[in-house]
Amino acid sequence: MNMGENEKYITVSSKYVEREVNVKSIFPIGSVIFPKRGGAILTNKVRLTKIEICCDLNIMGVYSEKELLPLFLYYYFKNIDFREIYDGTTIPQINNKNIAPLIIKFPPLSEQEAIATELNTLQSLITQYREQLNDYDKLAQSIFHEMFGDVVINEKGWTYNLFHELFSLRSGDGLTAKQQIAGDFLVYGGNGINGSHIQYNKDGEYIIIGRVGAYCGNVRYVSGKFWLTDNAFELKEKLNPQNKYYLQYLLRKLNLGHYAHKAAQPVISNAVLKDIPIPLPPLLLQQQFASCIESIEAQKVLIKQQLADAQTLFDSRMQYYFD
Repeated sequence: MNMGENEKYITVSSKYVEREVNVKSIFPIGSVIFPKRGGAILTNKVRLTKIEICCDLNIMGVYSEKELLPLFLYYYFKNIDFREIYDGTTIPQINNKNIAPLIIKFPPLSEQEAIATELNTLQSLITQYREQLNDYDKLAQSIFHEMFGDVVINEKGWTYNLFHELFSLRSGDGLTAKQQIAGDFLVYGGNGINGSHIQYNKDGEYIIIGRVGAYCGNVRYVSGKFWLTDNAFELKEKLNPQNKYYLQYLLRKLNLGHYAHKAAQPVISNAVLKDIPIPLPPLLLQQQFASCIESIEAQKVLIKQQLADAQTLFDSRMQYYFD
């Protein structure tokens, strides 16, 4: 079965068994299921079944034979922080011992339905905003491809230079977890945003690239004041500056993480990227692309605020009903 990040319901299974097999592990329609061991426990992947399913030993299921609405039960378990109740140090795991002490307070069915409807509406709104952001990202990628073609093979035959002729990478400053003090300035590390800090070491417009970690090679355009750690690079331009919006999308398309050294953990450097060809379309065309992206980003800012507001309201209602 698919237990992806954004799904609420299990409506189809990828595997099937005969009804007589493992009959004790079959859960009826309306069961709430979630991972019972491994890192997936920490991601709160709670799902509600719309079909009868047979789970393996990595999944736990809960259902009620009392007057308890399945959707109400789903939101109850969605509100649980499994990090507070799991056992194990090396491998997190949940069993009946962890679940049994939970106290489920539930109102009459009519009130359960009203609560579930309200939370469903808010969750649908959150999903809608996320889909809109995803659609805008796809639109930006489509515009990039239409204007510049497949840059990996330099489909449109643009003039190009090698990476080391155009750029150099300079890492940020060390900042350990103990040194980091939550503040007004975002902290960027190897895998992106890594909290906030009361100080900043960068101020302006930058292309930053993750240097080390599972997502090394990730590319971001960042403006304003922020802290760049030594797990990430600042892209320094040697020749005539190119448009930073263009560089952001170009470097993402080139998949810099593909060039990482696969040692104890992936890492990139000036040396491993030095011979990558970098297509350079006319600056005017780059600027036209940037104008399109700025319009898209302006719309995304509005949607992100709506998303944040909807998420805050959803979280507060969940806390009100279930805490």
